[in-house]
Amino acid sequence: NIVVGIETKGTLSYSPDDATVWHGCSFVNDVETPHVANVLSSGLDAKGNIYITGVGGYIRTSSDHGVSWSGLSTPTQKDITGISIYPNGDRIISTNGEGIFRSTDGGLTWDQLNSGIANRQLYCLALGKSGDLFAGGIGVIYYSSNRGLTWSSLSTNIIGNNDTVRTLRFTEKGNIIALVDSLGVYWSSDYGNSWQVRAGNLNAKRINALISTRNELLFAATDNGMFMLDTIIGSSWQQINDGLTTNNVFSICQDYKGRLYIGTEASGVFRSSQLFDKPSIPEAVKQTSDDVSSSSLGTIYPNPSQTKIAIPFTLEERGQIQIEVIDVSGKTIALVEEGHLESGTYESSFDASTLPNGTYIIRMNSNGKNHYQQFVVAK
Repeated sequence: NIVVGIETKGTLSYSPDDATVWHGCSFVNDVETPHVANVLSSGLDAKGNIYITGVGGYIRTSSDHGVSWSGLSTPTQKDITGISIYPNGDRIISTNGEGIFRSTDGGLTWDQLNSGIANRQLYCLALGKSGDLFAGGIGVIYYSSNRGLTWSSLSTNIIGNNDTVRTLRFTEKGNIIALVDSLGVYWSSDYGNSWQVRAGNLNAKRINALISTRNELLFAATDNGMFMLDTIIGSSWQQINDGLTTNNVFSICQDYKGRLYIGTEASGVFRSSQLFDKPSIPEAVKQTSDDVSSSSLGTIYPNPSQTKIAIPFTLEERGQIQIEVIDVSGKTIALVEEGHLESGTYESSFDASTLPNGTYIIRMNSNGKNHYQQFVVAK
């Protein structure tokens, strides 16, 4: 289900059918307050329960995919700007004014953990795969390696005294993305020690939300619509506003199929017509196959490429072969080779000079089985 907070109605709604029909959420042992629509953060526990936090210190949870919600005890009346949940159930929240709180008993009681945090106005919280925590504030990013017991300030090359870190996100490969007021989107591949700008040409005054897909695409929801960046290349942002009736986009999420959904000002919810990182694409990025036979694609070279690429492949047995170039959404760009071949080792070629910079996939179908390899065009 997709869940949205609707400000004009002061309520939550959910859709079970790709945002076609919406239903009002119910509240069990809880009071539906005017602040319920102002969702500031969300999280999932190991059992699939959903948690949302927001304005005025509320925490709510749903065990039925967002259909009904119940209130949880909260340690603060300040806005709760982030929530992270460990596999064992420990919960960490960040607040705008009282710093960090942690619960180790399912949210019944909370401990305030601000050792090392000088400014308790925090605006985001992120949990890395190794269990480390990152919190963004005004002019600072804090780091904890012991579940929030102690914190240290990262020395970065992006933060100024008045620049607020609004969002922190991890990519599939463990890189960190930071959204900083007035500066834009920054990227760190060394756990936050140094940063590179990734929004130099993003034509928007305010970035409201970010999402990173499994195939390393980055989407930004802004006051000037939607933008996409291929982070493998990282050269430029592409504006993708076709079909939008408003440019002020507040939020973004992605379903398991790879489809994106965005929440807008006064125009409701929109969904993408494309599927980004649908199941075949992560396989391609990982350079794997959906078949365990000996037929395979070799390493594409040169990669990255400016002109022609070579595509080596091996067939274990005689049969039908088809080799295509597809983009990261799964759309076929070109047919490289098709026909019947005997078993053996071969090499095809493809002229990539006419393709725009970006990430592409070679898909080989051999006797009904797919094989993938990724290549990059960088001119």
